[in-house]
This record gives sequence, structure tokens and C-alpha cells, in this order.
Amino acid sequence: MSQPNTNSTTEKESPSSASSSNVRTVANAEVEMGCINLISQLEMQISSAKSRSDHVEQAGENTDKLLSALLEFSDEFLVDESHQRAMDAVEKASYASLAHKEVLNTRSWGFAIRNLLGKAAMSDESIKETYLLLGDALLESCVSVLREAVAIVGSESDAGNTVEQSIAIFVEEFKANW
Repeated sequence: MSQPNTNSTTEKESPSSASSSNVRTVANAEVEMGCINLISQLEMQISSAKSRSDHVEQAGENTDKLLSALLEFSDEFLVDESHQRAMDAVEKASYASLAHKEVLNTRSWGFAIRNLLGKAAMSDESIKETYLLLGDALLESCVSVLREAVAIVGSESDAGNTVEQSIAIFVEEFKANW
């Protein structure tokens, strides 16, 4: 009588045939905790950034901090195509951050002085446009990275459901605070 095969690899995919550099085994609980930690970092950064009076002017720098957290998470938990899709979304947001910084840097000294005296940066249409585009790109990159993690643990799993619920809450908080 033969024993049932409890090994997770198939005959076609033996451990010796899988490239060790392309395979990373991470427990669902570890990915779930990583996602919750990432969402917490993202929420704290968004919340603290919005509470500052110069949020629009500092949005590029705040974005860079958020993207750094996304990169660290991606490097720790994502591989291959999943990692590449996450990097593409992060790259798009980094370009939006650069565009926003560039628009801010091209404003005149008069604009800077008026801004210091209370005229909101959002009153300038080009700043408003790059700021809103930056928010869209940043939110997209956050959600993309987190959805890649959900794909790892499985959207039907308890961990996947927990992360999906956390993503939905994060999206609402992001939209309310950007």
C-alpha cells in the first residue's frame, strides 16, 4: 500500500527543477502581518502629512517615504512578475512625485511669498493638477502592491480577506486625507 503524497510539489515541479532564486515560501500569516504593518505605516504617513499646513508643497517628499515603504515590502514578500508589477506601479508614482516637485520648483518667488502669507498652493491650477495626479498614482501603487500580496495568500483565504478589508479601509482614509 502506498502512502498518499503530502509533498506540495508535483512530479513536474520537483525541488531540483525549481530555481531557488525564483521561489520564495512565505507563510500566509507572515504576509498578512506584513500587509497590516505596511497599511499601518501608509495610514500614519498620510495622516501626519495631511495635518501639516504645507501638505501640498511637501507631497512629493511624503510620497517618497510611502514609496520607500512599498519598495521594502515588495522586496521582502513579492517575487517575479508580482514584484515587477508592483515596481511598475511604484515607478509611475515616483514619476508623478517628480512632476509635482518640478511644478512647485518652477513657481516664482512672488508665488512663494504669497504662499507663506496664506494663499494656498492649491489655488494654482498646475500645482492642483500635479497634486491630484500624484494622489491617484500613489493610491494606485499602494493598492497594486497590496493586491499582489493578496494574490500570494489567495483572495479566498482568511489572510486574503483580512488584507482586502484593510485595503478598502485604507482607500477610504487615503481619499479623505489626500
